[in-house]
Amino acid sequence: MMASLAGFQGSGFLTVYAATKAFDRVLAESLWYEWKDRGVDVIACCAGATATPGFIKTKPAKKSFFAPKVQMPEKVVEECFRNLGKTPSFVCGSGNKLASFIMQNMLPRKMAIKIMGKTTRKMYRL
Repeated sequence: MMASLAGFQGSGFLTVYAATKAFDRVLAESLWYEWKDRGVDVIACCAGATATPGFIKTKPAKKSFFAPKVQMPEKVVEECFRNLGKTPSFVCGSGNKLASFIMQNMLPRKMAIKIMGKTTRKMYRL
């Protein structure tokens, strides 16, 4: 199931998208637990920005120097398959793992929400 880093905290200007991605992650983790003993693997792939046709179509501006780079879809899929059967959810990409760790563990939640909103505002010139 495709989740997103946007689903880990409030994300201004991505309100519905972020909320549905949070739902997707929790749904996948719950299904993973319910079905793991029956031989069914479920995983939530929490990808950051990925160069899908939909993402490219939004014409995002370049992010800051420190923001994780946009991932190629093929790499996201490869990492997802490597993690299938090992964990109920994961963050895809080394830059995203670092950013997610900092946002979730080192910053106050209010600051993480502000960073997400400011980054989105800058990317889409809002």
